[in-house]
Amino acid sequence: ALSTEPFFSFNYDGKPSAKILRGTMYINGNLKGNVRNHTIMRSLYYQLGLTGETDEYTDSLFYAADNSNTKLSPIDKKVITMLYEPGLYNGMNMQALKQVIYID
Repeated sequence: ALSTEPFFSFNYDGKPSAKILRGTMYINGNLKGNVRNHTIMRSLYYQLGLTGETDEYTDSLFYAADNSNTKLSPIDKKVITMLYEPGLYNGMNMQALKQVIYID
């Protein structure tokens, strides 16, 4: 049987906005406008493997506090580019990783 426990859930204004299960997203039907769009986008990116969040970049789609950002910021785009870099593979050591993503 598939678990009904969420892998992750999002809240907005202290209320549930989305719950993500394996292959399924439940979006709160009461959300409107950019809050709804943000929740859908964030949930889709979560399913694609972008599960982190930031406390530092307020313009990021992945900003941890309540927000209604609907566009990827420049830092978001850089992270996505790095995540899907063809030279990355599971189990890389730090030295190999730095060479691929050009970190000193």
